[in-house]
Amino acid sequence: MELSPYPSYVNDTEGYERRILDTWRFIPIKFLCSMRQGENITFEGIRPDDDFPVYGGNGLRGFT
Repeated sequence: MELSPYPSYVNDTEGYERRILDTWRFIPIKFLCSMRQGENITFEGIRPDDDFPVYGGNGLRGFT
């Protein structure tokens, strides 16, 4: 199966070397989700071996 290209692209305005769809836009991540320490995954929920990585300000904290 061959996919056809999208009808219209623009060069992004964020300094990356790529084209994006002309209907897409960049928005700050704070409008997409909330990321606050301990709000969703508590310290007790972080384990040394589990399925999903948990990152903090200094990198990988563990898994949940």
